[in-house]
Parts: sequence; structure tokens; C-alpha cells
Amino acid sequence: MRDTFKELRKKFKDNFKNHVVSYYDKGERLEHLIWRIPGSSNGYMEFIACGGNLVVRGDYGDSIFEWYRRVDLKWIAGTDLSYFAEKCQASEYGRDFKSWDSEQLREDIEALLDEHSKNFEDYDHESPNELRDKFEDVNGFDAVNGEFEWMVWLQDYGWEVFGDDWWEYVPMGKYLDTHCKLHWVGLKLAVEALEEKNNGE
Repeated sequence: MRDTFKELRKKFKDNFKNHVVSYYDKGERLEHLIWRIPGSSNGYMEFIACGGNLVVRGDYGDSIFEWYRRVDLKWIAGTDLSYFAEKCQASEYGRDFKSWDSEQLREDIEALLDEHSKNFEDYDHESPNELRDKFEDVNGFDAVNGEFEWMVWLQDYGWEVFGDDWWEYVPMGKYLDTHCKLHWVGLKLAVEALEEKNNGE
């Protein structure tokens, strides 16, 4: 995954800039953390860790994550984004927490076509723009605007353009949803704020 905590923290700076943390330790097996703007319900987030489960609720969607051992909020906050995302069991975007992003797909297709142009001989193309020409000749860029259009285009032209490996392009277009990234960053920032609060007391 390309998104680092540093990049996402900057990207979501306005989402969390006025948040304050509240922590409720319910005993050995349950932790409850609320991350919100005081006096407001905007950007409200709740994190509940119970045994091997994490429940996230609030304005950035709801989700459930699962581990096969007992975990706590601090430990979960220390995970990286890809590991955190793969533990998702349920979200409004399904278990994989992915949603369609035509803009990102367009960028990825452009990068792929550029790579093939720069190294066309390595890919057994006869000319630098062979793959791009094939893609554009069958209106490939028109198909990236929606998931259904992309699937239909791949069925109709995938083999013609990409050859035997065309099926590898089926998952393209579905990317980790922003809400999952907000859940991960929100938890990390909330735990960080809690530690600062505890150290200041």
C-alpha cells in the first residue's frame, strides 16, 4: 500500500485537528475510547476493543476487525495499514473494505502504459506505444469510469489488449476505502493523544 501514516495524517489533518480523547477501561477484556470534537458530534469516532475484536463506530462509518487472540487498542494502533485492513470482517464496503475509485484506476492505467512504453522491449512489444495504442483503439479510458463498465470492457477486450494475463486486471479499480484509512489514522491519533494526556497528569 502506498499510504503511510505520515501521508495520511497530513491528508486527514482537518478531520481530526480539534479532537479530544476520552478513555474508559472496562476491565481486563474491554476498552472503550471516544475520539471527538468536544461539544460537537462532527467527526465522532468510537473504538471498542473486546478480546480479539475491534468495533469502530461513528461519522466515518462502522466496521469490525478480528484477531485470533486478545488485543488492546495500543497494540492495534501500532499495526500498519495493510495488516489493519486485512483484519476487517465487516464494513459498509464489505469484508475487504474496498470501493471503486475511477480516478485511481486511471492513474494506475497511465502508470502501466508508461511502464510498457519505457521498457517496451522487455514486454516483447514491437514499438514503445504498442500497448497504449491497443488500449486506446478499443476506448479503454472510457471504461474506467465505473466498475460495471470496466468489467464489461475487460470481458470484451481484455485478452485482445493484455493477452493471457488480462484476468489480472479484474481487481483494478477497487481500492482500500477512505473510511478504513480514517479508522486506522483516527485510532493511531486517539491512542497518541491518550498517551500524551496520561503523561501530562
